[in-house]
Amino acid sequence: MNIKGFPLPPDVSDEDKLLISHTGDLCEQAERYCTQRFTRFLTVPQAALCRRFCEYPGHGDFMFYGGYEGAERVMCGFFGGREEPSPEVFPIVCLHFTSRMADGLTHRHYLGTIMSLGIDRPMVGDIVISEGGAFVFVCDSVADTVTGIEKIGRIGVKCERITDTSGIRPCMEFAEIDAAVSSLRLDSVAAAAVKLSRSKVSELIRAGLVSVYGVYKPDVSTVMNEGTVFSVRGYGKFIFDRVAGQTKKDKYRVIIKKYI
Repeated sequence: MNIKGFPLPPDVSDEDKLLISHTGDLCEQAERYCTQRFTRFLTVPQAALCRRFCEYPGHGDFMFYGGYEGAERVMCGFFGGREEPSPEVFPIVCLHFTSRMADGLTHRHYLGTIMSLGIDRPMVGDIVISEGGAFVFVCDSVADTVTGIEKIGRIGVKCERITDTSGIRPCMEFAEIDAAVSSLRLDSVAAAAVKLSRSKVSELIRAGLVSVYGVYKPDVSTVMNEGTVFSVRGYGKFIFDRVAGQTKKDKYRVIIKKYI
């Protein structure tokens, strides 16, 4: 089965079929009218699927961007005619929330308050918690509504638009895992990360419970390069950080970082 010439995976969901159909429509509109068209914010798996669609021959110029470098939730933009893909034209607004008592506010508090305004989740990108507040990325069509927020929970906040997002980085913490593996295949590295047998992890992979860069059901023999991000449902999200050497038994000594 295919949509707009793109061959779909056999187990693709109806939701993903709609996503690819809509993305294809945006691509065609951009080419036909020599203009720009953008999706709303995509989750990591959605962005991975859209990227595969966009890289298929004949789909024109495109770009993924979420408002700052390294964003997890991104939009896909299509650029028709002679327009060059550029992050500056994406319909994304960065809002900076600050508060005297912001230390207790989490991602969940900010997102919950925004959702209570009747705003759909795809209209909101990353929420980056910072010292004394948070940076919230939203579609420009809802920016005025979100800017009007004066309280997150019971804590009063101030909100302003900012244009320079170059210094924004997610505040992430990791637990480091030092392990020895017989190969750099996905099944071997993931088994070391979650402390299960290789055969058990292979079962999880085939069951669609393991993803690499947001794509589920990868091949068990996928070779893991340094920096590869993968998740095991029920066990967490990880980065294959690096190969740190070899053991006396000629195994690879690897460093894996787990998001905490």
